[in-house]
Amino acid sequence: MAGLQRNVGSFFDSVRLSVSPLRFGAGVKGKINQSMAFGVPVVATSIAVEGMNLIDQQDVVVADEPDDFARALIELYESEELWKRLSQNGISKTQELYSTDAAREKLEFLFSDRHLKSLKPSQSITEPAFMRLCRDHINRASEAGDAPRWQYAIIDDRIRVYEGKPQRYGTQLRYGADGLEPHPLENEGRVNSMRMQAGLPPLAQTLRQARLQPAPLGDPKVREAAEVEFRRSVGWSH
Repeated sequence: MAGLQRNVGSFFDSVRLSVSPLRFGAGVKGKINQSMAFGVPVVATSIAVEGMNLIDQQDVVVADEPDDFARALIELYESEELWKRLSQNGISKTQELYSTDAAREKLEFLFSDRHLKSLKPSQSITEPAFMRLCRDHINRASEAGDAPRWQYAIIDDRIRVYEGKPQRYGTQLRYGADGLEPHPLENEGRVNSMRMQAGLPPLAQTLRQARLQPAPLGDPKVREAAEVEFRRSVGWSH
């Protein structure tokens, strides 16, 4: 264990490769991206690189069984040709997909009139990896004072609901048997404090305003079951 690294650049300059032997997980793995961005190739399981658009033997080395993983480590460590290919491609791939410039270009397109006019309802739900990447960028921007915190609260809650996890800020609502209600909360006692810190009104006020809207037709349980199945089908959960 290397412990706290105050200068990760110096750390990556001192290592030849990184390993990511994950057996379960979801979403973009930031440590894999970070290693690749510094030109340090990665040996990873298929779960570790799932949803990251990385190609075995071109961007990373993928192995799942213990013996295969060990052989991959040795091959990457000893092969100068393989190491250089993965190092160069790793830098290019992270710049292409996960850099600030790439995120800015994608966001500019997503908020353009041309894209917004072409959208079907909830189309962004079909891009889990990109939504998680946007959340990371919005979080950093809001912490630096470059974006309002409520933007992070909304996207964080939405992703948590899509993943089947409790939300933190209570921004995501649903129709239950007794009418409009928030999706499950991580900490009901702290939700208004969290909302205040994010610049959101009290949850009760939001609910009062939202309940003025007419309820959609159909059985809420049937509608929610269909939404859960759709989220699973596009990769939010397994």
